[in-house]
Amino acid sequence: MKNHTQPNGWLYRIVIGVLGLTVVVSVAGTLLLAMAGQSTLKVLVALGSSVSESLTGLLTPSPLNQ
Repeated sequence: MKNHTQPNGWLYRIVIGVLGLTVVVSVAGTLLLAMAGQSTLKVLVALGSSVSESLTGLLTPSPLNQ
């Protein structure tokens, strides 16, 4: 019988990859807008911030696993 306490490895990797890609796109978009002399969109800054926080929460080890 499969142990259900362990997360699915591939699903975890996909989620981390998508969140990481979202952070990179958000930061790149904000930088490109700033270099073009246009005002940066607040939604890009908020998106990058919230996704980076969720990525940090996923990558931080759980106190139960220590």
